Amino acid sequence: MSGSFHRRVRHEDLATGPLTLRLAASAADRSGLAERFGLVDIGRLEAEMTVTAAGDDILVSGSLHAEVTQSCVRSLEPVTSETRDSFRVRYVPARRLAEREVEIDPEADEDLE
Repeated sequence: MSGSFHRRVRHEDLATGPLTLRLAASAADRSGLAERFGLVDIGRLEAEMTVTAAGDDILVSGSLHAEVTQSCVRSLEPVTSETRDSFRVRYVPARRLAEREVEIDPEADEDLE
């Protein structure tokens, strides 16, 4: 899908253990994302992640590497920057969110293992 950078993983795919994914956005995806976010260019967008089942939840942890070009707010000249970052996300079933209030602390350093 152009302009996005996602992959679907079914809970059943994790029945035998964690899944490691290495993703690299295609030129079409990078172009669509650059347009969507008002960037001049996305030269690189890659991610490596581990997807794990934890009961009904799905835990995703990994890292990403991106190279983006944006317009300088003062001169409008293109400015390229590179970023590397790590992430950890917990996905919970929608039915569970509807059943009770869930507190999410984005600053918590939750152990995903």
